[in-house]
Formats: sequence, structure tokens, C-alpha cells
Amino acid sequence: MSHSWYLVTWTTYGSWLPGDPRGFRTRKHKRHVPPPKRYSDGGDFYNPQDYREILECATRECKGCVTLNEKHRSFLRRKLVEIGRDKGFPLKAVHVGRTHVHVLLQSDGADVPRIVNLLKGITSRGLSEHGLPGRVWTRGYHMRVIPENALPGALRYLKSHKE
Repeated sequence: MSHSWYLVTWTTYGSWLPGDPRGFRTRKHKRHVPPPKRYSDGGDFYNPQDYREILECATRECKGCVTLNEKHRSFLRRKLVEIGRDKGFPLKAVHVGRTHVHVLLQSDGADVPRIVNLLKGITSRGLSEHGLPGRVWTRGYHMRVIPENALPGALRYLKSHKE
């Protein structure tokens, strides 16, 4: 079976709400709302004022929005690499920001949901022991296939990623 490279991203709970100025997806991904012109890559964009009320409502309703401090981030970097090594899917690169995680891994694709669920589950339990109890991660994740020739660019992106 052929293995490909995957850049997988998941976010902390409450960090990407409906109406977010970076763009967002509506409930159950029924509709993708692109970012406003300021953040757009030249494609579609929207006026953030059209979604201001949605963002305000979502912000009020979201209880316990999670932001990772440096202690949590340091723990996660070590733990993600350790889990990958111990479970047989070494991670090529890991980036942990204040509100999201990126991992670069090689898989046949069918394994990715199992791997992500494993990573999120084990790290959630570990974070509760490091002072961050309760729900840490949002549901789901984003997965992008990285062609072999684009691997150096993906590694540079993760290495230089500031947040």
C-alpha cells in the first residue's frame, strides 16, 4: 500500500468560532465562508461585518475557550513525538501554537483518523495532569496531502510558523 505525506491540523476548543475573521465553516461544514479581503489569497472573500453578530453570539456561548501556554506547548511537543515513536508512526515535524497543532506524518491515509484520535486523546489526558482539565480540542481536524516534491516547503512552513 502506498504511503503519502499528510499535514494534519487540529485546533483548541473555542479557538475558531463561527464569524471568525480568518474565515470559517458553518455547522457540520455545510457552508464554507472564506476569509475577509484582508486575509484572502485573492479568491473569494466576505465582509466581516456581515457576520459580526454571529461571532459575538458564538463568543458569549463558548464556555472554556482553550489557549495553550508555553508549559502546555512544551509538554505537547515532547508528548506528540513520543506517542508517534512509541506507536509506530514517527512524526516528521510538529508545531504547537497557542490555539492549534500541526503534525507532518506519513500514512496510507486510512490510518490518519485513528492516529489523530490517538494523539488528541492521549494529549488531552496528559494536559489535564499539567493543569488544563476538561475539553481541550475541537472535534475533527484538517488533513492535506503533501506531495513528495512539496515536502521541503511544508517543513519550512512548520519550522517558521510563529503561531
